[in-house]
Amino acid sequence: MGGSFDTFCTFLGTYGKNINDLDKYSEAKSNLDFVERTLKWRHLAPTAPKTLTENSPPPALQNIYFEQSSILESIGLIHLFAGCYPFTDGDLFMIATCPHVFFVGSQDRYDNRLVKGSEGQPVRLIFIPKFCETGIAVVVI
Repeated sequence: MGGSFDTFCTFLGTYGKNINDLDKYSEAKSNLDFVERTLKWRHLAPTAPKTLTENSPPPALQNIYFEQSSILESIGLIHLFAGCYPFTDGDLFMIATCPHVFFVGSQDRYDNRLVKGSEGQPVRLIFIPKFCETGIAVVVI
């Protein structure tokens, strides 16, 4: 097995709610424009305060959400709901490092675009369609 990786590839992805919300409040020729804008703005969810109630925990989790948030955080669920609330230590939606691949799930169709990142590096933007409706899966090689 030997060898080493000279480079690495970083991925950033969302389930699509942030892009769909931008479509409600702004105009673009394509929703991929919104993905490109969030990358340029370095913020995943600029409409987050407006969508606070829409991102609340589902009824099954509401009883344990506040009492046992450490458990939810350990399995990654806290980040699905907590990001819209103010935090004193920082903003969970800020994009600290420009990714090489930025994907958005739950879209109506597959689409992609190659753009330049903040330091001129190539960034692949990818729309991943709803598998249950389209039967389409996306593989990045």
